Amino acid sequence: MDIKKTIKKLIDVLPLVKQKISEWKYICCIFIVTAVSFFAIYEFAESVALRETDTVDTGESIILDSEGALSDSRIEGVTDILQLSEELAALGSTHSEWTNIKEDKSQTGFFCIAEDKASECVYNIEQNDICKDGYSLKDFDYIWVDSFSGSFYTVINISGRVVDFSDYYILVRDSSANLASRLLINCYEAEEILLKDTILTGTLIAPNAHVTYDNTVVNGQVYAASSSGLRSAYRDIVFSGYYKMMSALKKADLKNDGIRKTALAYLKAKFPLVYGNLPNDYVLGETDLLRVKNLELSGLNLGDITSDLKYFEKLEYFSCANCKVENVDFSGFKQLRKVNFMGSVIKKCTFGKLKSLLQLQADGSMIDNLDVSGCKELVSLSMEGASIKQFVLPENSKIIYFSAAESNFKGFDTKHIASLQNLLYLDLRNNPWLGDIDLSVFPTLKKVDITNCGIKTLSFEKCPALYFAKCSHNAFTKIDISNSPALLYFEAYSDVLEEVEATGLFKRGFAAMYVYDRVKVIDNDPPETPPSAQLPDGTPGVTETPGASNSPSATLTPDSTESTETPDATDAPAESEKPETPEPDKTESPSETEKPKPTDTPEETDAPETSVPETATPETSESESVPTETVAPEHTESAEELSDIEE
Repeated sequence: MDIKKTIKKLIDVLPLVKQKISEWKYICCIFIVTAVSFFAIYEFAESVALRETDTVDTGESIILDSEGALSDSRIEGVTDILQLSEELAALGSTHSEWTNIKEDKSQTGFFCIAEDKASECVYNIEQNDICKDGYSLKDFDYIWVDSFSGSFYTVINISGRVVDFSDYYILVRDSSANLASRLLINCYEAEEILLKDTILTGTLIAPNAHVTYDNTVVNGQVYAASSSGLRSAYRDIVFSGYYKMMSALKKADLKNDGIRKTALAYLKAKFPLVYGNLPNDYVLGETDLLRVKNLELSGLNLGDITSDLKYFEKLEYFSCANCKVENVDFSGFKQLRKVNFMGSVIKKCTFGKLKSLLQLQADGSMIDNLDVSGCKELVSLSMEGASIKQFVLPENSKIIYFSAAESNFKGFDTKHIASLQNLLYLDLRNNPWLGDIDLSVFPTLKKVDITNCGIKTLSFEKCPALYFAKCSHNAFTKIDISNSPALLYFEAYSDVLEEVEATGLFKRGFAAMYVYDRVKVIDNDPPETPPSAQLPDGTPGVTETPGASNSPSATLTPDSTESTETPDATDAPAESEKPETPEPDKTESPSETEKPKPTDTPEETDAPETSVPETATPETSESESVPTETVAPEHTESAEELSDIEE
């Protein structure tokens, strides 16, 4: 009976037990959820605070910590901490530190607090004359940094060989450490830094010092030459105010507003997120101009631009086409590779020992004196149509391309360019006062254009690599090109030319000769088959020469220059006509046994980047003779030839 009652009671109690268990489960669940939520909120809040300090104003890290760890985010263009330290040390003070220790002995610190709502603050502190009242670091135990501005950055430059921050508390605005990204302490003279029992909020750089840690808390970063000891706590928080401070404090004093506008336009295009919304009258800082690598000015009256260009230390390309320049000095640049003066009037230009310069283009410019003797790495120099009274080239020059076409150099002689021992491409066309030129001083020469230069004698004998030669409208009556083993293209339209010695050239694969049909072409060692038989299928036509489209050209056989057909004078083009490139007229031309097929002139694909465009094929008057076209297999330039002019 008792057992039954007991069982009945247990059955009656069971729902209550279940209810209690459910309640406890519910309470436990609530506790667990609450604990997890609290932990998550804490972590989120901490990460937000840290993130805000790491990325204030999209700042980037510029320093390493003492363990050698480099922050993933670095400010653009700053890699040398020693240079950074020197740059910051050169900043002038914007504010002065102060203290109330005389009035209140309990205030044992000094303050770097700007009361004028300044956003960029610089304090230059003499370690043994703090607050300009004879205090030293040992007289205090904290530094409080703040500004009445909501957003600010502060640099503190501290002098002294030994900087002892032992027992110091360095804080920014409050004790949360969330504004650590706003302070940088620069110990520019220090050889030793002591951080015993120190709480550091911010960044400390001492590029020449050894740092000793002892129970040190760092909320920021420390960079030094070496370190020892242990930190009790460390949070890597990046100083993010370098760019903003330098832009605000070191404004570039540009005299020419055209240069400022051009630089700003470059920065807006290159860095739209940083500069895109800036007004067009924005005054650029020195650090802004260090980002400019290309400066292209056009049609401006610039005056003396030397003082303005000093801000563009990283410049790689400079152009002032069609500008008027009083004075320009490039001698201080270390990365400048290309300069363009096309169409400009420049009274004075200085290059000094500009070792980085590779290419100079001065076509159509007016420069009294062009001295590039210190530019040892220069490979391309173009002065087409320029009015340059005197120029000096470097000894043992690396120049491979030189053009002084249409420059009317009276008294010019080979000695002026004799130092160009590595020259590959020479363009001196349309300088009728030039006179004879000795090409033997250019043993590596591959292409030459000396059209209309008043030359009376000419030889290619000591130019074994020469494969392309234009020498029309000169004064020589005979020329021997048989000793030019690499020659593939030869052009010599001239009223006075009578004879061309070309023995063996056609047998070696000579490509094309352009002379008038009355000229006697001698070949005492002709090929076994006519040149036309050596042509591959589908060979394109040659560039038309005067009279070629309407009159058949002369048939060339060894020791003979007699043409099979004499063209009518009315078939010759007028002087104003420009030559074209027609297909050969098979209906009017003699058969293949009478005349070789024409082929293309060698493609001039290996001219350097600044090569001057080729002039049109010389024109003839109605009284001039019809030119002869002599052709052989098409020449394809090798990869080695094409690579010669690569920078």
